Amino acid sequence: MQHPSLLLISFFSALEEGGIVYSVMGDTRDLPAEIASDVDIIVPQHVVPSLPQFMDTFCKQHGARLVQCLQHEHNAYYFVLALTGTGDRPEFLAIDLCGDYFRHGRKLLDAGELLATVTPAVDTAGHAKCFTVCAPAFEFCYYLIKKIDKEALNSRHGEHLSSQWRLDPHGGKRMIERFWGESAESRLLMRAAESGDWTTVAKLVPRMCSALRRRIPKNLSDTLLEWGRRWRRFREPTGLLIGALGPDGSGKSSVIAAVDRQVQPAFRATALVHLRPGFLYRPERMPSKTPHAERPRTGLRSLIKLLFFASDYILGYLFVVRPLLVRSNGLMFDRYYDDLLADPVRYRHHGSLPFARWLRNVVPRPHLWLLFDAPADVLQSRKQEVTPAESERQRFAYRALLRDQRNVAVLDAGRPLAEVIRDATDAVLAACEERTRTRLGLAPAAASSPLSARWLRFCCRHRIPLVSKLTRLLFNSDIYCKVPADLCMPHPYGIIIHSQTRIGCRVTVMQQVTLGGKDLHHNVAPIIGDDVYIGAGARVLGNVTIGNGAMIGANAVVTRDVPANAKVVGANRIIEPVVPPAVETAIEPAVIVYADEHAPATEDDELRRTVNDVVGDGDAGDVVLLLPTGTHQGTSHR
Repeated sequence: MQHPSLLLISFFSALEEGGIVYSVMGDTRDLPAEIASDVDIIVPQHVVPSLPQFMDTFCKQHGARLVQCLQHEHNAYYFVLALTGTGDRPEFLAIDLCGDYFRHGRKLLDAGELLATVTPAVDTAGHAKCFTVCAPAFEFCYYLIKKIDKEALNSRHGEHLSSQWRLDPHGGKRMIERFWGESAESRLLMRAAESGDWTTVAKLVPRMCSALRRRIPKNLSDTLLEWGRRWRRFREPTGLLIGALGPDGSGKSSVIAAVDRQVQPAFRATALVHLRPGFLYRPERMPSKTPHAERPRTGLRSLIKLLFFASDYILGYLFVVRPLLVRSNGLMFDRYYDDLLADPVRYRHHGSLPFARWLRNVVPRPHLWLLFDAPADVLQSRKQEVTPAESERQRFAYRALLRDQRNVAVLDAGRPLAEVIRDATDAVLAACEERTRTRLGLAPAAASSPLSARWLRFCCRHRIPLVSKLTRLLFNSDIYCKVPADLCMPHPYGIIIHSQTRIGCRVTVMQQVTLGGKDLHHNVAPIIGDDVYIGAGARVLGNVTIGNGAMIGANAVVTRDVPANAKVVGANRIIEPVVPPAVETAIEPAVIVYADEHAPATEDDELRRTVNDVVGDGDAGDVVLLLPTGTHQGTSHR
């Protein structure tokens, strides 16, 4: 566990050790003890292209995760680092690095000119801090331009501007005249800086912004670079689309409501959406609490409803979801289109399921699936809406439904709620980290496999006719499930993996391993968590879950669940780790507004009381509205 303030101090040290001159910009009075928002840092322009690699190296050295990177200008990067905080709840550090200072493609300040004036920062007592700042005139100019261009100027901002003005009024005057000339706006800014009263300026911010942009026009090269940045942002959205599935009573709504609050700093904003975007139609009445008791529709009405569902997903994605993903939003869907295939009775569907499965190919796919899995007796103890046999059927149906999907995180929903929330949060952050590294072209975080294993993995992932079959024969390996790109197979020989097996991230599988079923009546296979090691000759069989970080010894036989970070030797001999006492943290509970008339409004009262015990006490928190009218606002990003 590391505090964001300590991580920030380490980052300043890394810059100095790398010989990089830098200046921390903005209101630094409380730094590094208190970090109110992102930390703005200006570095030499020639360093900017190497910033992603530099940040990646820093994160590896200090145990942080690079979960977000926004390029808000063509030479500026906004990094979000995640680290384990108190009670396993993640904490975040946002660092904004840039060279020459640009706003909307306009070059306003030269980094070399600014960095030529850097000095060590001091506190109110005159003691040196652990970072450097630029001259007061440049800080005044930078902060003033930034707040006016963003059209966000309040009393605290004005207090900081006046304090910098008093340190160098002549320099501040030169900077104002440089960007506004000898105009009425210039004189108004000088009076506000001298008096400390920025009320009038705050009311005339749009006018100030227009005057600034007229005086500093764009040039062609910077305009082309800006449009290139926007195209890359549209082509590779920095947001994340998550779909949560699971049988009744698995606690989906409660968990993702807590996860939504924990991962907010990694996005510009977050939102919870129930089932569908609601672009075509959003019902005002509350959904039925007993949808399984409703009469099914006729075949024709089921077909019309199915086409309506698919159209709402496609059009909602194009006009609502995709733009929000481009703007770095995190969207969590409580149920998704695929839910209809696993539980058609809930949606009163009495039509063709093969056609519904085909339509799934044209419905946009989430970047991450969260599958909540729990034994039937646990589901029945929470919710008795369906029979025990139906709970068991739903459980296997959901697992079979996602066997051909990538980026699936299977969560053991039968454990205590705090542990499920922790694992779901970790899965979301892992997906963010993987997508960020891919966008930046960074090397994979997992251990690399030999060329032979990479070829086998490629053939298994892409199912090339004839070539894939010959490759499996050559390696004496039958791998039928969707394997992740970071699966490590040092010796890819004699490996058998069932088609229903789910494999997490950064898993290592040695030679002669079998991951398969054991019951002829149930076509189910193991669920392997993240960072699991499976030794040579091991056998993992049946409907078992291997927790994150577990280690399966050579020639071990596993037919029952293995806790996280445990070790298995021999036949089901599980050595569990010593777990320190958990520290509970408070998260505001959520109230979810649902968007479809065929899903329950909430989990049962017992589960909701459990959630409130875990995520906080008191009255209900914020109401999570549906897209596009409501979102949770996170950290203010560029």
